[in-house]
Amino acid sequence: MKKLSLICLSLAVLLSSCARTSNEVNVGFYSKIKDRAPAQNIDNSVADNKKGEACVKSYLGLYTVGDSSVEKAKEVAQIKKVTHIDRSLEGFGYIYQKGCTIVHGN
Repeated sequence: MKKLSLICLSLAVLLSSCARTSNEVNVGFYSKIKDRAPAQNIDNSVADNKKGEACVKSYLGLYTVGDSSVEKAKEVAQIKKVTHIDRSLEGFGYIYQKGCTIVHGN
């Protein structure tokens, strides 16, 4: 019985997460969140007919790879003027997390 309790406690710790988005939302066992980034260097006088996305991924909370910068997202879609920036976060606790910056503009 002690073994089972220890295994359950260990799994609960491994599957819980303390990762947060920029607006301090906790990532639980499974989360899928989208939010608008704070306004910074944007031009609302431009039509937003292009969308660029740049992501970073984390595996088991141990290995993280990618570039989710605004500059990378602009480069992907060849955006010169930004109208707005969105962010998304999806994850299964510490097992897998993916955070993206989505830039809209022209």
